[in-house]
Amino acid sequence: NATSAETKVLGKLPVWFFGSSQDLIVNYTATYKGVWDDIIKNQTNPASCRFTTFTYTVDPDGKKIWNNHESWHAFCCDMFFKNENTGAWDVPWPYTGTVDGNGKTVTLTYPNGMISWLNNCQRHDASSSTEGKVASANFFTKLLAFLRRIIQFFTGFLK
Repeated sequence: NATSAETKVLGKLPVWFFGSSQDLIVNYTATYKGVWDDIIKNQTNPASCRFTTFTYTVDPDGKKIWNNHESWHAFCCDMFFKNENTGAWDVPWPYTGTVDGNGKTVTLTYPNGMISWLNNCQRHDASSSTEGKVASANFFTKLLAFLRRIIQFFTGFLK
C-alpha cells in the first residue's frame, strides 16, 4: 500500500499501474484499485497514466497461473503475446484491459507497448523526483532514458 504522501508524488509522474482483479495473494480492491484511485486523484496529467487490469494471469506460454498474481509476465513481454500463426510477439496480452487516468480505454497495438510508452516519458527537470513536467523526447533522449530505466530496474534487484 502506498501512503498518501507517496501517491501525491506519484501524481506528478506518468505511471503505468497493473494488477489482477482475481489476485489470490493481494486484494485488488483494497490495494491496486485504491492506490490507483489515490494516484489519479493527485495526478497533474491523468492522460499520461495507464492502469492495466488482468482478469487472469498467464505465463508467456499461455498457461493460467493458479494464484492470478504474476501479472509481471505481461510487462516482461512488453504487453504482447506470441502470435500462434506467425510466431511474432505482436498480439495484445490476453485477459487484460487498459485505461488511462481519465478512464478512457487504451488499445495496445504492436509495437506500441509498455517500452514505447516509457520511452516517450521524459522529465523536464531531472533535479527533483517530484517536480517538473513530462514531455515527449527525441530518439537519442528516449534511448538514454530507456537504458537508465533498465539499469535502475536491475540495480533495484541487487539491493
